Amino acid sequence: MNPFGRRRDHVVCQELPLRNGTGRSCRLEATDVLLPVSAALEKQVYVRTAFKTGRNTMTRRSVLSMSAMTALGLTLLPSSAIAQQQSLKEQLVGTWTVVSSANVAPDGSKRQIFGANPKGVLVLEANGRYAQIIVRPDRPKFKANNRLDGTPEENKAAIQGTTATFGTWSVDEASKGLVRRIEGSLFPNQEGTDARTSIVSLTGDELKTSNPSAGSGGTTDTAYRRAK
Repeated sequence: MNPFGRRRDHVVCQELPLRNGTGRSCRLEATDVLLPVSAALEKQVYVRTAFKTGRNTMTRRSVLSMSAMTALGLTLLPSSAIAQQQSLKEQLVGTWTVVSSANVAPDGSKRQIFGANPKGVLVLEANGRYAQIIVRPDRPKFKANNRLDGTPEENKAAIQGTTATFGTWSVDEASKGLVRRIEGSLFPNQEGTDARTSIVSLTGDELKTSNPSAGSGGTTDTAYRRAK
């Protein structure tokens, strides 16, 4: 079909001689009628606009489909693959609960200062603040029910079976170390010092550290699990 015109039907008749006179024969014909230039251009613009709109619609659909596929791909990635894309500090941020803690004394003997089933938590905030506490669950309770009136034996058991510090923390990416600047501690000698702990392993929700300068002397190896 001509985009610059349209078809128009009309009747064509002619006189025919007959034996007893004349007659008329008519037929239907169709002819192409040219449209004015403005109308033709308008029609052409309409066709082109419709095509362009359809193309844009297809483009938007394609972008949405690709975005959905990308999001689905990230969702299906294993946590280990996502962790590899994060820095060590980003992986450490969060709350960790103590699973085990073992100390090797300077003489090489092994000790479980906090017992076989220690309880504790290590909180590493994204803003660089931290807090940690580990306790021995079987510490004897104070008979006086007042922490200021404990007997020498009760005080000794409470102090030796507890460690607690807070302050700021950072990460040494080169040495894979956790550096804690201790501002306050149950053991006053630690205050104002830096505690450097090696990251032995960090896989998903499990963290293992080794502190070569533990407050109790020797080296302390601690295992954590990320709190849910």
